[in-house]
Amino acid sequence: MVDAVRVAMIMNQNDLEDENAKLRKQLAEALVTINGNIAAIDGLTAQVNALKQAHPNSPLLAASGQIWQRGQNKGQQKTKLRLIFEAAHDAALRKLGVSNPEQIRGN
Repeated sequence: MVDAVRVAMIMNQNDLEDENAKLRKQLAEALVTINGNIAAIDGLTAQVNALKQAHPNSPLLAASGQIWQRGQNKGQQKTKLRLIFEAAHDAALRKLGVSNPEQIRGN
């Protein structure tokens, strides 16, 4: 009987180790994806900043009539470019099942 319990404990330990290895692999893959997304954000930010510098009178940089409700820009007008970002951001999160994406991106 003791041997049967010992075998069951060893099998359970092996299962736990296998599950731990799978979770570590998933975490490593998720971190690669996150780091890729961070790099993409940095690249897109650089593009927007270059656009702003090269074309400060672009219609995309014009005021949209919508006002920031909170954060460092509170009370200032959002640009049309910002509204494009918000629409795309919110649509992407809704596809992922997020019901209130405005809370994630800020307003």
